[in-house]
Amino acid sequence: MERRDKFVLVALTCAAILLTGSALLEAKPARDPVSGEASVSGKVPTMTGTGTMVIRGQEAKIRITTMLLGPPRVSDDGTEHAKTTHKIEILDEDGDVARTIITEDAAVSEPIGVSPDDGFMEYKLNANMKVVEGGTGRLHAHGILRMRVVSPTDIDVEASYRINGVIGD
Repeated sequence: MERRDKFVLVALTCAAILLTGSALLEAKPARDPVSGEASVSGKVPTMTGTGTMVIRGQEAKIRITTMLLGPPRVSDDGTEHAKTTHKIEILDEDGDVARTIITEDAAVSEPIGVSPDDGFMEYKLNANMKVVEGGTGRLHAHGILRMRVVSPTDIDVEASYRINGVIGD
């Protein structure tokens, strides 16, 4: 191989490495791991609550609004499949809203049984939450959902869960 051919080969290799490296950097937005816990309560279709999240190693208080987006689909074993949305307000040190994240969720609630103390039906809750506003990323919620049907239009709900996943700017 001639010297000129070696130079061209080295130049093309360097250009390919630079282009590939810059494309990889542009393709992956910064994402921060998050974790936390929350609890909500209310009447179907809207529940509100509070919790904490750790983002970039810093713990922040959060306010959460959960909304059921239509009636759940119930399978033969009593498992409920629901579409929900969460509005998560991350508060600053003064208690003001520093950031708002909106998610669209697929929630699955698997029946555990009826609480002998208060008659609430208890479910194991798992939700996959896609961030659709206020950033990018995915969150997952795992916990306990409790429901009591007072009447077909009056349903009490309580839920407590852990949250983990990643969010980006």
